[in-house]
Amino acid sequence: MRSDVHYLASLRVLGAFFANDAELSELEEAYSKFIGRASGYHRVRLLDTSGRELLCVHREHGRQDVAPAAQGTEASEPPDLATVLHLSRGSVAFGTSGLGSTGAADDRPVSPEFRLATAVVDPDGIGLGFLVLEGQGPDLLDRLWALGREFAGQTLLLDETGRVLHRAGDREEIRAAGAAPRPFGDRHPAAWEQIAQSALGQFSNGAGIFTFATVPLDPVRATDGVPEGASALKIVTFVSKAQTLRGIAPAYTRHLRAGLAGLFAVFLLSSYVAYTRGARMDHDRTLAASERRLRELSARLLVAQSRERSRIARDLHDEVGQTGTAVHLHLQRATDVADPRAKDELIKRADVAVEGLLRWAQDMAGQLRAPLLEDLGLGEAVQHLVEEFEAQTGVSATVDVPSDEDSISPAVAEESYRIVQEALTNVTRHARATRVTVRVEIQGESLLLEIEDDGVGFDTSIRPDDGFGIIGMSERVALFRGRLELESAVGEGTTVRVVLPLSGPSEIL
Repeated sequence: MRSDVHYLASLRVLGAFFANDAELSELEEAYSKFIGRASGYHRVRLLDTSGRELLCVHREHGRQDVAPAAQGTEASEPPDLATVLHLSRGSVAFGTSGLGSTGAADDRPVSPEFRLATAVVDPDGIGLGFLVLEGQGPDLLDRLWALGREFAGQTLLLDETGRVLHRAGDREEIRAAGAAPRPFGDRHPAAWEQIAQSALGQFSNGAGIFTFATVPLDPVRATDGVPEGASALKIVTFVSKAQTLRGIAPAYTRHLRAGLAGLFAVFLLSSYVAYTRGARMDHDRTLAASERRLRELSARLLVAQSRERSRIARDLHDEVGQTGTAVHLHLQRATDVADPRAKDELIKRADVAVEGLLRWAQDMAGQLRAPLLEDLGLGEAVQHLVEEFEAQTGVSATVDVPSDEDSISPAVAEESYRIVQEALTNVTRHARATRVTVRVEIQGESLLLEIEDDGVGFDTSIRPDDGFGIIGMSERVALFRGRLELESAVGEGTTVRVVLPLSGPSEIL
């Protein structure tokens, strides 16, 4: 639960909203999606630093809606507004409003709730507002009310200090919220000492008959209804001596029945906590797997960069070093010979070597960057790339590119060009194809790249080695939060399909 409220308070669209870079509707949409898929929560509220409500998104009857914000008024139901307004960065306040009162005539909570709140800060630590996340707890407190009315005694929900959080079945009028009942330990010190030291039991003393059970509170760590460090709640049923004397036999029977029912309620509450914990563990495992995959991709990228730098260093040494040495020798010999024809021949050889070096440098620059992409745009650059491929390989090639590419970001255009380039290189090296089709198409907010050949194909169940360039393309696509699909079979050609977001990721790690 703490991680959920931290997640909502750190959404990028929330920071953009406070920086006036995002509309309120974008924030409403993000929180509506969270409420729609998250179980156990029914409302998200955003407050400014003075406590005014800026946004309220809630779910009711299986659907989520945006409620009008209470502009200009203080939010009346966070855990404790005074506490919330003094929250430090990273801290969370936890409230249990359903354990108090609705303020109605019978002061009975209609729907038990819990509320979490945390501060929203900018990267410099300056407070922007507060995020409040509310959840609907199980109906166990209502069950306690029903059980409590069946016998003459009381059913109490206590924290680990003996403070009464909820009281059902009392013949007296329940106190309104803010008028906390007297601590159970003060009224029954001997009974509380025994209850505090045991997890489950039943006993009687001069005050009456007590039955109690302990409810583990984990994973909840701190609330303003339960003191810091608390790890359990106590459910206590109590029949006073006077009530016992008025009807000892029927009261005792009902008391035992209520005790058993209370234990059943404990079981249900424990099951609910176990289910919540299991769901959180599943989420954590999924997150850990994603982080592990990202680390693997980053490591592969570093290895690929290192290999590329080593290759460039070797090429520079071989081409520039050898050609430079040859030019130097030709020119030196030209200065030493007296025969004009021999001198001209040596100078001509040096000139040819320099021209070859210049062509090599242009090819190297083309590998490191795509000048046509900068000058002509993605569509014409891909078209030129396909024409060069056709001229060099003799493979028949067709290309289809978009006419309007203003919505494609430069980073996505660069990566798209490299992916098409790598795919065509694979066709040249491995496919033995006679026909290739390249398609670049804008589809909504995404860019589709499709390279199809009629070559020999391969078995996709057997992972190809690094020579196929699949790992390199996968890493490029993963860094841009895209999707790579590879379709192939032996003798049936290969199709590489890539989908990238038009705008690219806001951050590339």
